[in-house]
Amino acid sequence: MQGKAHSQAGAHIPNWGGNAKPIASILAAFDKPVLATRFQLFSACGRPHNDPFPPSALPLETEYESILMVTLVTRPTAVKATLPKAEQGSVLAKSGAGAQLANLASDAGFTPLEFMDAALSGCLVLSVRIAARKFGWVDRLDTVEVEVYHEKAHDLPSRVAAFDCSFQIAGDFSAEERAELIAEAHRICTVGNTFEQGATVRDVTPGADH
Repeated sequence: MQGKAHSQAGAHIPNWGGNAKPIASILAAFDKPVLATRFQLFSACGRPHNDPFPPSALPLETEYESILMVTLVTRPTAVKATLPKAEQGSVLAKSGAGAQLANLASDAGFTPLEFMDAALSGCLVLSVRIAARKFGWVDRLDTVEVEVYHEKAHDLPSRVAAFDCSFQIAGDFSAEERAELIAEAHRICTVGNTFEQGATVRDVTPGADH
């Protein structure tokens, strides 16, 4: 019996048919961050679809033929910055996360350039973990730190010309394996790819749906 793959949220999941792959390989096929994923594994070999295997019956790396049900929990992507008169600004995401916006060096919070550096460093540490999972090395991965430095361009328009990224990956890895993790993290990091490839900045009507 051939294996099948379905998504309750419309995400693309490769269908390998009878050549079922480990779940870790299926996870690695996603090209966008998944904030929360719930897997329900059902037998494709005669058991009712509403009779799931107990969690211990199918280890993460077990090859099997099954129907994979995936529930993806998405997160709003819009962020709004507000600057009240004579007061410090703030940044609020539709997800509910927030931070103070620093204007002066002595202000609390992040400056806009620090937010940009944080976006890149945060994306890269998460991408290292995704890469480790893809390579089957996640059990060896301990702490990941990425420090990002930016260099402003010396000509107009005002912009950042380059980012320097310093990786510290703690775990039982050879130098070659660390290099592979870093290279793969850069390949899949959405923020880094955006900086390198460029993006269009557009003005839209306030309140417009996206």
